[in-house]
Amino acid sequence: MRRTMLFLALIFIVFVQNTSCFKRFPLRADPSEFILDTTRSDVCLFDGEEKKIGEQWHPVLTFPRRIEMVCILCTCVPPEDPIYAYYYYYDTESTPKVDCRNVKDECPVLNCKDELVESDPKQCCKRCRDPDEADSASKHSKTQQDSSVRNDDSNAATVLDFDDKLMELQRTFKYFTAILTGSNLWPRRHTGALARVSFSFEQATRTLHFTASMIGISGAPTQLIFADSSTDKILHRHISDEASANERICGSWDDIPDGVLAKFDHNLVYVTLHTSEYEDGEIKGPIRSHQVLLVEAFSGMLAPVSDPGLSSGGLVFSNLRTHEENTVELVIALQGVTDYFLNDVPVEVELFDRSFNVIGRFQETLAPKESDWSVISTTWQHDAVSSDLSRGRISVRVSLGPEGSQRVVYNGGLAPKTNCDDFHAILTGSEEEKGTGAAGSAFLAIQHDFSISYEIHVLGFSGRDNTVEFCSVNDEVQPPIQMDISYTYFDNWAVGFISNPSAQFLQALVLNQVHIKISSRESGSDLLGKVVRLHHSETVSGAMDERGALILAGSAVVPKVYTRAAGHAWLRLDQYCNLHYEIAVGGFDAHEQRMFEMGRTVTEAILKADYELASTDAEVVRGVVTKISADFFEYMNIGKAYLQVKTKQQPNGEIRAKFSLSNDCMHRDPSEFSFGDDGSAAEDESSKTESHSVETEPNLAEDPKSCYSEDEYRAHKAHWLPEFDKTCTVCRCEASTVICEPRYTCQYPTECDNYIIKPGECCYSCPEGQAAKNSSSGCMHNEERHEVGDVWNPVVHPFGVIKCAECTCSGDNQVSCSRVQCPEPTCQHPIKKNPTDCCAVCVEEEEEVQVSENTGDSPPQMLNDGILVSNTFSEPKPCFLGEFIYEDGQSFNPIVAPFGKQLCVDCLCMAGKLSCSRIQCEPITDCPKQFIRTYDDQCCPVCLAFNDEVFKTNYEDFVLLA
Repeated sequence: MRRTMLFLALIFIVFVQNTSCFKRFPLRADPSEFILDTTRSDVCLFDGEEKKIGEQWHPVLTFPRRIEMVCILCTCVPPEDPIYAYYYYYDTESTPKVDCRNVKDECPVLNCKDELVESDPKQCCKRCRDPDEADSASKHSKTQQDSSVRNDDSNAATVLDFDDKLMELQRTFKYFTAILTGSNLWPRRHTGALARVSFSFEQATRTLHFTASMIGISGAPTQLIFADSSTDKILHRHISDEASANERICGSWDDIPDGVLAKFDHNLVYVTLHTSEYEDGEIKGPIRSHQVLLVEAFSGMLAPVSDPGLSSGGLVFSNLRTHEENTVELVIALQGVTDYFLNDVPVEVELFDRSFNVIGRFQETLAPKESDWSVISTTWQHDAVSSDLSRGRISVRVSLGPEGSQRVVYNGGLAPKTNCDDFHAILTGSEEEKGTGAAGSAFLAIQHDFSISYEIHVLGFSGRDNTVEFCSVNDEVQPPIQMDISYTYFDNWAVGFISNPSAQFLQALVLNQVHIKISSRESGSDLLGKVVRLHHSETVSGAMDERGALILAGSAVVPKVYTRAAGHAWLRLDQYCNLHYEIAVGGFDAHEQRMFEMGRTVTEAILKADYELASTDAEVVRGVVTKISADFFEYMNIGKAYLQVKTKQQPNGEIRAKFSLSNDCMHRDPSEFSFGDDGSAAEDESSKTESHSVETEPNLAEDPKSCYSEDEYRAHKAHWLPEFDKTCTVCRCEASTVICEPRYTCQYPTECDNYIIKPGECCYSCPEGQAAKNSSSGCMHNEERHEVGDVWNPVVHPFGVIKCAECTCSGDNQVSCSRVQCPEPTCQHPIKKNPTDCCAVCVEEEEEVQVSENTGDSPPQMLNDGILVSNTFSEPKPCFLGEFIYEDGQSFNPIVAPFGKQLCVDCLCMAGKLSCSRIQCEPITDCPKQFIRTYDDQCCPVCLAFNDEVFKTNYEDFVLLA
């Protein structure tokens, strides 16, 4: 017995001492516990559940309680590639396998104080509460070395020279990239096709912009599909039938959900390019993030030349060191190359000038790893590197394998970074002693020959003898570029080219480090602006092609406002008559609130958006205005509309721009929109090819702004005809809330008291044969009858109720109307209790506060536009849903035929409008399944394990299952 105990103790000690082996070898599922289904070649079985190839998950322990093993990451990997299996003696007929590894050893080293370290039970790695300190320490430690090799996809800083100003971009943007090859498809597609997709996520607008470039693909590109590691499609982009393999694909994804963005951060999203030759996808690759993307100035793709069928590829990045002349940082990322090597593989990198002379060569050793993403970084110097780099004349060759053997070779080139984005600058008088009201816009673009085109448009800027100066932030490295634009200056426009920009200037432009200054020799005044990246969008590209950007200037306000501020905007009407806008402003005080509104030039604003603009200069604000009156459509059509930005100091507008948008929306109503059989709004066929990407199929279940209606998720801003009433009701989704409204505006009949709604009709009418009221007395006005002595506000189409006029019915059955005479206010700040009231009244402060306390609203305040407002009072209006009428303020569960009452939907009637939202049930985690019940009169399930006698009688079963 004692000998047996000693033997067991020895085994335990040996096991404990060798737990470090988990750091060297991946954990794998126990075949005896997780038996693979040999009849399935496309899935793994883990704990009785099917896992798709590429799917990743954390195992869960269910005894003694549910615990997610966040530090163990399992992946369903496909059977080994036949070429790879040949070298490793694997069975090529094997099935997919579950591969688990401990990721705790992959956690980054924290460079913050102990008191700043925090942990999350749902995350494996600890983190610093102050990310700036960690980033700074990481940067310091990584830049000490001159050359390093990385075989992981971590976000640690490379040897690239980071400027503090560039690090600020990291808080505004996130950058990702993807290399698309045939090696990521299953089965592996042996093709020489290669593509790169570049991504930038804009934090302020939660918009993901992307650009795809391709080489060697078969046929024309047809679609891009984004899917997570479990192959669930989360986004689909249709590509124009006219697109060719030489074109870039541009697109964006608005309001990207947090859950999807988290998958981007953890490399769990794949991009697949489909072509006319390969409808199921020709090349595919994972989306990855890397610090080098933040300072990418020059780059290129690396394609295999020794064997195009290798189905692998890479990227090369570089930029110039700011304070070291002719010194270049170089980063090379290879994907899918380590599959073919068993041991460490030597890597040789050679760089050539335009005459194919070797101007740089270095060697590294690459260690094969399970990850197919390998990163190499170094620096090199050459006297003529700057001129060749700016013209895209540097070639790169990467050779893998021992010298003298058959090597795997990749070729590519370095050229200035280009994508679908352009550059813009808001020209303001921010440096002037006094405001002039002048403003301007500048737009720059890198052309195919790497020259830079520019378009400059100014307003309120006197003189024709003008010069333009482009300056980088490092003037000692890159002298300013000065140009006389007087010979091209016409009608406030100047257009030209910078023919041979230096590599330093191109890098400064790409990294938002260029300023522009327009100077007038006559007036001695200047307009200045910072050139920043302008992301591609349908609104911007459409507006620039048709009419250019609108310049917002103080000189356009009547009377003229002498301000230093300026701005520009782009507007677009879609096929549903929604107005899309993008606005950027500059020159305001840093802490000054600014709002924008739209209106008509003949009177005050009639469409007040009152959206607050961003506090950062040149930051683009985007949005959509959906409810627009017919008369405003007409004003846009004839050019009598304006857009302006107002502040507290200038409540009537500080900068303004007139605009016109040709449209026929004033003649349309919701019934003219095309609806599909399912009640959803159908897209125009013509819209499916614009900008190569308009058809979007996001995962609406993960979108926080989507709505759930009639067992279906609806996108934010979507319109549809509900199943319960497709004739008279139209619904829309507004930020996770379903709002249903009547499609028609109905008048109550005055000829009878007991009016009804006839089948198939939407408006009230008198029953057939019903005797009409006595019409011998009273007045008829606008097809409505009024009794003698009635006083009302007339309705004038299309303006609606005119509250500043009153009509009366006299004894001789005549209608007389006159303007309401408003009494002269006796206080300093008269107010309108309702925005549509005609007259402003004086209300004592004490009375206002008392009203606020009674209603639960805030007391009246001076808003940003300088207008004093108070609580709004209106008559209660009922809501109509199907055959039912609900009182104003009533909350209810809607009744939908033939399904009955919808217990999981809450609706609220507010001022004649319905607002409905789906009830979100709290998840039940610590409860056995047999104790979960859902009652007929409730929406959400409940746990009975701790209720009344249920827990007592089933205690033993509960303990066993818990």
